[in-house]
Amino acid sequence: MADSCFDSDSSDDFWNFAAGVARPGTSTAGNVDLSDIEVSSVHTSDLSDFSTGEFSDDNDDSYDSAAMEDVQDGDGWTSRLRDVTLNPFASSVGPQHDLEPSSSPLDFFFLLFNVTAFTDIAAEINRYAAFKQESVPDRRWTPTTPPEVKAFFGMQVHACLAMKN
Repeated sequence: MADSCFDSDSSDDFWNFAAGVARPGTSTAGNVDLSDIEVSSVHTSDLSDFSTGEFSDDNDDSYDSAAMEDVQDGDGWTSRLRDVTLNPFASSVGPQHDLEPSSSPLDFFFLLFNVTAFTDIAAEINRYAAFKQESVPDRRWTPTTPPEVKAFFGMQVHACLAMKN
């Protein structure tokens, strides 16, 4: 049996989504439009991003891709396809660090999470808490600190390692 949370086909919200599909027990006789979308609500100003001639049917013989302007937008996209040159990848791969093989796991951990990371995480936790305090105040809340965040991470790593053993 399918989970009702993910069974979108059984939802009444999708009836009449496709043309000619009617909810059981109803009729579309007499060309009654059961759609909740009003075509008249779309204004031509909403379509100002589209220019005429920008799109063409596959069967349109008058379409000339060479005549199309090669206009670039701010992100470097153009309306015309062209070849792309890919340079060969020549960089070294794998971990890039200067730790000795005899280094402790903690040394490797601090390659990923340095002092700045714990400071940034604490600042973001406090910023989010201040935002939430505006709508639902909690007098028990006190701002967190980087050492507290570091301790929390340590407890999480320890718990994960304990579960593996």
